Amino acid sequence: MNPLSWQKRLRPLLTPVSLLYRRILAARRAKWENEGSPAFRPVCQCVSVGNIAWGGTGKTPVVDWLLCWRLSTRPLR
Repeated sequence: MNPLSWQKRLRPLLTPVSLLYRRILAARRAKWENEGSPAFRPVCQCVSVGNIAWGGTGKTPVVDWLLCWRLSTRPLR
């Protein structure tokens, strides 16, 4: 089937969901702007690789390279 026909069929079902999602995000953003974001302090050093993307963005090779680099400069205890 044509992808455009699927979009036309699903639009009436997904529009209310998208409006609800938009309201939830707006409320969350307003709360964050008013109250700020609580800082999270891990007990050990950590590195965050990636964002909110799934698959194909190259996170695994970067983590592999970071681990190899870290182990070559200073072994883990």
